[in-house]
Amino acid sequence: MRSVVIVTSYKCYENCEQIWGYRETDAMRAFTAPLLSAQGWNFGPPEQMNLSVEDVVSGLAATLGPKFQWRQDPSDDLHEATFLKLDCSAARHHLGWQPQVDAAQMTEWTAAWYRGETVAQRNAIVARQVSDYSKRLTPAD
Repeated sequence: MRSVVIVTSYKCYENCEQIWGYRETDAMRAFTAPLLSAQGWNFGPPEQMNLSVEDVVSGLAATLGPKFQWRQDPSDDLHEATFLKLDCSAARHHLGWQPQVDAAQMTEWTAAWYRGETVAQRNAIVARQVSDYSKRLTPAD
């Protein structure tokens, strides 16, 4: 095996409400690895495209339609970061990685998954999205 990719959310980081994006060197909840290739990598939108939690949820609501409703709970029982931001500079520097989709496309792909009603439908949606994403990485002839 040459590589493994594990996709997770920013939830793997300890929520510190810092003003900069979460960095690969920040404390992670349950991940330690000694090798450069086996470390955590941040992959996310370009810095100028960072969104608040409200922006993300509002975008999903607009894409999913009236069946998707949300409200902000004023209680302090569960803390959610107000701003979602990752520092992806290590992936850009060490891996030569660049984002390939914008916020609208990310929202549509997420909404498509939620529209799937069965595991089989969601698996097919993800397979199509991975194929579409892979095509973006392949240089045109």
